[in-house]
Order: sequence, then structure tokens, then C-alpha cells
Amino acid sequence: MSKQRKISELFSMSFLDIMACGFGALVLILLISEFQESEVKEVENNANIFLEAQEEKAKKIIKVESLDKLMSLNIEDLIAVRERLDVLKMELEKKSSISAKLNDLASDTDFQISKQRLKSLSAPMEQKEASGIKLDSRYLVFIIDTSGSMEPWAKIVQEIDSLIQTFPDLEGYMVMNDNGRIFHGGDPWLNPTKINRSASIGILRANRAKYGSLSNPIDGLKKVIRVWGDKYKDLGVFIMGDDILDQTRRIETISQEVLKLNTDSSGKTKVRVNAVGFLTSRANPSQQQGNKNYLMLMRELTEQSGGAMVVVN
Repeated sequence: MSKQRKISELFSMSFLDIMACGFGALVLILLISEFQESEVKEVENNANIFLEAQEEKAKKIIKVESLDKLMSLNIEDLIAVRERLDVLKMELEKKSSISAKLNDLASDTDFQISKQRLKSLSAPMEQKEASGIKLDSRYLVFIIDTSGSMEPWAKIVQEIDSLIQTFPDLEGYMVMNDNGRIFHGGDPWLNPTKINRSASIGILRANRAKYGSLSNPIDGLKKVIRVWGDKYKDLGVFIMGDDILDQTRRIETISQEVLKLNTDSSGKTKVRVNAVGFLTSRANPSQQQGNKNYLMLMRELTEQSGGAMVVVN
């Protein structure tokens, strides 16, 4: 009995030792495994840091190369600009030489006569905002707004006389109001003599309100184009006014109507339209919108026919 008990105790101790050793080995394996995993993670982190550093370095290199390329392009642009400036300098010197020759030409007698004719046009006007009036028309029609807002009337009438004297090759003229009613002249045309000019001024001063006015020169312009546009190749018109009372149609619509009527079958302009605008809103602020409408429409009509617009304060 005692022997069996001893054997049983011995077996029990051996089993516990084996179990303890096994458990210790298991713990050791787990510790070693965890240590190796942390080392792997550390290596991976170091590798990522290294790669990021290399990537940042590569970006800096690319940026430096781009800056070098940009600086090279800027230098090339500066060289091109310098060359262009040299060319412009040469052109300016040539133009200065031409200007000097023109100044010498200005001393010629015929040139001085033409200059005096242009001066006679600009002298009565206080201010001009547009010029470029072509003086090659042989026939002129003056379409005048005779409404009460056109003041001072005596000065406006005098402008007609100045314009007539400005055209060196003028053979005939006539004067009508904005509605197309003829004040003086017609067919045959009036010769631009001093007697006829004085008569025209007297008629305009005495009969300003005889036929009334609607401040709408489009009626008069259309009449000129229809009646005389095909008969005379060197026909010009001067519209003189300050307002457009036709509020039912847009400016674009009116200008397109005139353009169609004023173009022949070959596409050429029949009548050259010029305009003189009087800024009556300076004395009468209520005319401001009317002045604006007039100037906008006249700009369209003059540009499309090769004419010019002069604005008088």
C-alpha cells in the first residue's frame, strides 16, 4: 500500500514538471514572436521614412529644374522684347522723318489754303468730340431739326454757312427740315455763292417754325436717299440736331433700315451721312436722354456710311 502511494506521488510530481516546462516554453515562444513582430514594424517604419525623404528630395529637384527652365524662358522673352523695342525705335525714327517732311510740305501755299478751309469749320465750334469729315462731296443736303430745343438758333444757322464754305468742290446744296420739307434749294441745286448762302440763312431765321418739327431726321434722310441717292454719286448729308423723339423703335432697327435703303445693288453706299450734334442738355438738363439717343443713332448712321460726327457743346 505504501509502495503504491509512493509511485502515485512520484507520477504526480513528474506530470506537473512536464506541464510547467511546456507552459514555460509556450510563454517563451510567444515573447520571441512578439519581439520579432515589433522589430518588423520598426523596420517598416524606417523604410517608409526613408522613402518619404527620397520622394521629397525628388520633388525639390524637379522644382529646381522647373525654376531653371522658367528663368531660361524669361531670359529669352526679355531678349525678344529688346529686339522688338529696337524695331519699334527704328520705325519711330522713320515716322519722325516723314513728319518732318510733312511739316515742310505745310509751308506750301495750296496746303495752307486747305488748312484755312478746315479752320473755318472748327472756328465757330466750342468743342469737337469727333472729326474726320471728308470734303470730297459735290452735293450737300442739310437736314435740320427746327424744334424749340435747338438753341441758340442763330449760331446753328451760321454753322451751315461755315460748312458750305469748307467743301472745295461743292457744286450744289439744299436745306430741309427733319421732316423732309425743303426750306431752300431743291432740284436744281443752289450754287454755293455768297448770295445764295446769305439767302439760305435769312430763310432759316425767318421760317424756323413754318413747317414744324418732330425731331426725327430719319424721314428727311430717307427722302434724300430715295429721291437723289441714285442720281448723284458724290452726295453727302449733314444731319443737325439734338434729339430723337422716335421711341417706338430701337436704334439698331432704325440703322438697319437706313443701311438697307442706302446700299445699292453692288453693295456700295449711295449717300454719305455726316452729323452735327448739339448738346442742348448743358442748358436744359431735361434734354439729356434726348441728346444721348441722338448721338447713339448718329454714330451708327455715320459709321455705316463712311461719314463723321461732330459734337458741339
